[in-house]
Amino acid sequence: MKNIILIISSLILSFSGLGQTALTFTTQADLDAYNFQSGVFYDITLNNDTTNPVSMQISDILSMSAIDSVLMLEVNHTLIRNLSGLENLPWLGSLSMKGNKNMDTLFLANSIQKLGNLWLEQTSLQYVYGLDSLTAIGRVYIIDNDKLKSVHLGLQNLGNDPIGSQLEVRLNDSLKTFYWGDTHHQLSQLSFFDNRQLKHVHIETTKDKVYDGPLTGNGGFSFNPDLDSITGFKGLVESSILQIKDNYNLNQVCVLQKPTQRNIDNNSNIVNLYKIQSNGSNLQSLNDLLTADCSWLPNGIKEPIWSKLEIYPNPAQNEVYITAPSQRTSYYIYDVSGKLVRQGLVETSGRIGLATISNGMYVLMVDNKRSKLVVQ
Repeated sequence: MKNIILIISSLILSFSGLGQTALTFTTQADLDAYNFQSGVFYDITLNNDTTNPVSMQISDILSMSAIDSVLMLEVNHTLIRNLSGLENLPWLGSLSMKGNKNMDTLFLANSIQKLGNLWLEQTSLQYVYGLDSLTAIGRVYIIDNDKLKSVHLGLQNLGNDPIGSQLEVRLNDSLKTFYWGDTHHQLSQLSFFDNRQLKHVHIETTKDKVYDGPLTGNGGFSFNPDLDSITGFKGLVESSILQIKDNYNLNQVCVLQKPTQRNIDNNSNIVNLYKIQSNGSNLQSLNDLLTADCSWLPNGIKEPIWSKLEIYPNPAQNEVYITAPSQRTSYYIYDVSGKLVRQGLVETSGRIGLATISNGMYVLMVDNKRSKLVVQ
């Protein structure tokens, strides 16, 4: 926890300087009337006054487009639908969104290079994605967003600072897939708790360890009743602490098998660091993890478990279609090296545009389904 405080403090201090201005807005008119300028570090709170007529309530932040540095941004109970106005923002000390009911997709601009905190709570969000160019991140809290379906945080360019990040994902009743793409850091704290429809989690960590705190409470993966696959964790090494319990459909976590065995070989007390119980019938204990048949996976631990996605035509040229979704959903296209080459929302017709994508073989992912895609 001390390390987490240090990284957040260092991020925030790196943003601070002369010209810091703290502002609070409660109406759209007040926000639009303010003359935002570049070169100033802002601490902005949007506390929308929901007792006002809708026409007076905060519904966009376009007037903030001149800003190039935000120390903290709190967005509470507004009517905004997106973060248009912050597309070119490189520094964001903290972003907190609570009680915002008009936004269904949060795209965190790839221009953002540093983000201290991300806190999303009781929003109407269905999809969260972006942050592919981020070089530093601290704490991420995604809590009680009852419509949230998919989270995909790229994080491919985080630096090599040894201090880890903190991730807490809980009480998101509709969340199905979660992807964390950081390959440079340990996770100093990890908690997936009571996400009732969560099917798949991928944590692409290759560094020192994942530590979820004491083996009590709701750390690790606890009470995600539909969870059936966990992937990633290539770098889990000795002194790691992890609990996996009360995930009633989870029968195999092959991604953890080899790292766990390595830990046992190096640390006779490893049984005190892992707590595995009350999952699917084949994953009730540490021994179940170690003896599971993982030979069906390429290289034993790398291949996620996904349902097949039906697409047409395939091979494709300028576009591909899936069965028209009942509502807009996110898609991700990866090349064969695993690099994300495109992401967006599936059109209501089921169409996904492929313009500017080079010929070759890709993987198309929508929610917890995937398909090989050939572009020619």
